[in-house]
Amino acid sequence: LAPYYPPGTQFPVTCGPRYAHWKQFRTPDAHVPPREPHVLFASSLPWWDIETTVDAIQHLLIAGAPRHRLVMQLHPLAKPTRRSMRALHRMAHRGFIAFASASLIENLANASVVIGMNTTVLEEAALQGRAVLVLETERYLSFAPPLSVRCRAAALTWEVIADAQRRCAERRSVLQEEARIGLGIDAPTFRVGHTVRSTVSGR
Repeated sequence: LAPYYPPGTQFPVTCGPRYAHWKQFRTPDAHVPPREPHVLFASSLPWWDIETTVDAIQHLLIAGAPRHRLVMQLHPLAKPTRRSMRALHRMAHRGFIAFASASLIENLANASVVIGMNTTVLEEAALQGRAVLVLETERYLSFAPPLSVRCRAAALTWEVIADAQRRCAERRSVLQEEARIGLGIDAPTFRVGHTVRSTVSGR
């Protein structure tokens, strides 16, 4: 953004309230092996983000039988297209995937790898020492940070996932620090305040 603003413009960095609870999370002891490992797919709000994630799951299943449990974590306010929901319910009915039933923190704690396109869940996963794989597609723009391994949604395979786990393990401490910076964990928490002005009739 800097090139589009006058020289000398300052850009204060803060930590959003949504991520403030991670301030208590110390990265040196962050990596705790998951108890019930699964592959966690996480989406953000946009329908095209969900569509890309669903396409990736379908290509993964075409590439080979599931080697690990697959869990889909939809954003609480997401509004997927009918096409995406039909595909997800069809895969869930066949037992290929499960919709996340636990909290995000619990799902991250038990994930062996987290896969998504533009969601900040990727940074939260890296912060916990989990392997992260960023999806890309020619149809839509990805603005996810360069945390780790990137893969075209149409090229997702179990071998790609295994490679992502290996490469993330080699750079775990670096990725954790990048995630702290990306979420602004060490910056002051940004709070939005407002005042209520009372009015008196007739004034």
